[in-house]
Amino acid sequence: MNIYEGGKVNKKRQTIWNKSGGKCWYCGCELGEKGWHADHFHPIIRNYWKNDGSSVYPELDTIDNLVPSCAPCNNFKHSLSIDNYRSLCTDQFENIPKYTTGARQLQRLGLLDFTPKPVVFWYEQQDITMPSKYEMIGISDEALKVEWEKDKQESDYFSSDFGDFLCTLKGYGNKWVAIAINYDWEELSRETFPNSYDVKALAAQWAINIRNPPPPPDAL
Repeated sequence: MNIYEGGKVNKKRQTIWNKSGGKCWYCGCELGEKGWHADHFHPIIRNYWKNDGSSVYPELDTIDNLVPSCAPCNNFKHSLSIDNYRSLCTDQFENIPKYTTGARQLQRLGLLDFTPKPVVFWYEQQDITMPSKYEMIGISDEALKVEWEKDKQESDYFSSDFGDFLCTLKGYGNKWVAIAINYDWEELSRETFPNSYDVKALAAQWAINIRNPPPPPDAL
C-alpha cells in the first residue's frame, strides 16, 4: 500500500508521510511512493494466533503513534519498543563479525570497522521528541500508581478505592467493564475497555477523570 489508492491520495498515509517529509523515521533514507511502511512507534503487538485483528495494546493503534519507515527498518524493529530496537541494533556490532565469516575476513583486512557506536535514529537527530506510551494514550502518573485488589474468587475481577467511590473492573472475554459505585452500592458510571495489558491503567484514568474531569478542549 502506498500514498495513492485508485489514483487518489490516501489522506492517512499522506499525514504519516508528512511527519518526516518522506524520510524513514529510523535510518533517514528517502522513501519512495510505494513500498514504505506505517510503523507503530510504540508497538501494538498483534495477536496473530487469534486471527481476529486484535492486539495487546489496541489503544495505541492511532495516527499519532504511526510513523513512516522503510521496509528494512520496520521489519527489523518488528514489535520491539524503541529502546529494545536500539539494543538490537547495538548487538549487531558484535553479532555480525561473530557469526559471519565474510565480515570477519573483511575486518581482518581493515575494510570493515565494527567498533561500537551510539545508535541514534533519524528522528532523534532532528530533535523530535516522541511522547511516551502512557502520554500518548492520556494516562497520568497518578493512574499508574493506583493499586487494584484482586478478588479471591474470580481471577478477572478487581476493585480499587478512589476516595469518593469504588471502582470495579471485570473481564469478559475480549473486553473489560469498569463500574464506578458509591458506598451505597449505587452505580455512578460505567465504561467498556478492549482487552489490553494496560487495562488497569486505562480504567484508573477513567475513574480519576470522573473525580476530577479534565477541562474541555476549548478551555486549554
